[in-house]
Amino acid sequence: MAKSQVQPKISELRKTLQLCEISDQKKLEEIHVKNMLQLKKDQDKFSRGEVKELARRYKDKSELQKEKRQHNKNHITQSVKERQKLQDYQEVEKEALAKQYEELVKVLDNQEPIDSEELEKNYQTKLKSLDRQDFVNAVPSLFS
Repeated sequence: MAKSQVQPKISELRKTLQLCEISDQKKLEEIHVKNMLQLKKDQDKFSRGEVKELARRYKDKSELQKEKRQHNKNHITQSVKERQKLQDYQEVEKEALAKQYEELVKVLDNQEPIDSEELEKNYQTKLKSLDRQDFVNAVPSLFS
C-alpha cells in the first residue's frame, strides 16, 4: 500500500527533475553562446585598436603591412587560446551541472524506500491504535 502511494510522488519528482535539468542546460548553453560572442566582439575591438595604433606608429607602407600581418597572426593565436579556455571552462560548468542533477537523482532514489517505510509504519501504528469496537460501532454492517 505504501509503495503505491509513494511511487506517483517519486515519479512526478523525477519528471520535474528532468524538466529542470533540461531547462538549466538550455540556460547554461545560452549563457555560453552569449559569453563566446562577447569574447569575439571584445577581441575584435581590441585588435582594431591595435591596428590603428600600428598605422599611427609606422608611416612606411611595407613596414606597416609587415607589422599588420604579424599582429593578425598573433591576434588569431591569442583568440584561439582564449576561446579554447572559455570552452574548457564551459565544459567544466556543464559537467558540474550534470553532477548536481546526478546527486539529486541519488537523493531521490534513496528517499523512496524511506518514504515507503515511513508511510507503512505510520499506517500500521494508526491501524493498531484503532479498537475493534470502534469498527463495530462505526460500520455495523460489516460485522452482522
